[in-house]
Amino acid sequence: MALFASLPMYDLPEIKASTDVYWQRLAESFADHGIGDNALPQQLIRGRDPHLDWLRPETIFSQTCGLPYVRDLRGQVTLLGSPAYDIDCAPGSYFSVVIVREDEHREDIADYASKRFAFNDRRSQSGFAAFFSLLNEQNIAGLPSEMVDSGAHLQSIEMVAEGKADIAAIDAVTYALAIRHRDAADRVKVIANTEVTPSLPYISSLAFADRKAEIVNAIIQAMAALPETVRNDLLITGFNERVDGDYDGIRTKWDKLVELGLYILLYKK
Repeated sequence: MALFASLPMYDLPEIKASTDVYWQRLAESFADHGIGDNALPQQLIRGRDPHLDWLRPETIFSQTCGLPYVRDLRGQVTLLGSPAYDIDCAPGSYFSVVIVREDEHREDIADYASKRFAFNDRRSQSGFAAFFSLLNEQNIAGLPSEMVDSGAHLQSIEMVAEGKADIAAIDAVTYALAIRHRDAADRVKVIANTEVTPSLPYISSLAFADRKAEIVNAIIQAMAALPETVRNDLLITGFNERVDGDYDGIRTKWDKLVELGLYILLYKK
C-alpha cells in the first residue's frame, strides 16, 4: 500500500521549496527508523480537501487543526505532537491574532464584534472558534453583521486590508509568514490575541499507533537535520510530544459556544 503525506496548514507558495525539503528530511528519517519501508511518498500531496485525507488509513504523516482534531479525528488517528514555532509563545503552542485595518483608530475588540467578520473556515480553531470564544470570555455582546467566508487565512488578511471585511482572527504562524511575504499584512494591525493553546497537531493514521514513539523520534531527528535556512523559512524551532488530553481545552471552549446557542453560526456535526 502506497502511503500518503501532506502538510496543508502552512504551505505558502513562497516557502514551498522549504516545505518540500522538510518532507524529504522526514521521509529519510522515517526510512532510517524502518517506518514505511519502500511505500513512503517521494512528494507531499497538495490541492486536496485535508478533512478527507486526515482519515485515510494510508496517512503516514499530516498536520491538522485543533478543532477538527477534537471534534472529528480524536480516536480515529494517532496524535504525534505539536511543532514549536518562532512566534513568541510557549514551545508547542500558538494563538490567534485579531486584526483590523491599519488606519482604524478604534483599538477595542468590542467596537468590531458586530462588524463584518472574515473567516477562513467554520471548522477552524484559529480563524473561527477562537474569535467567538474571545468575545464570550470578554462578555462582549453582539454578533457579526456579516460572516465573510474567505477560504483561507491569507485571503482574510487581504479582505481586511482592502476594506472588504472589518475584522478577522488569524493563526499567529500564518500571520508571521504573511508579514514576511504578503504586502496586505502591512495594511492591517493586531488589536488582540486569543488564548494560547497547543499548536496544530501532527498526526498519523491509526495503522501506525504502535509505532508512535519511533515516529516521534524520527520527527525530532528530521528537525535537527534541517538546514538553518529551512527552519527559518518555516519558523520551526522544535517539537513537543502530546497526549490527547492536551487538547481538551479546545473542546471545552467549543462546547461552551454550542451551549450558548452559537451552533447556528458554527460548524455543526
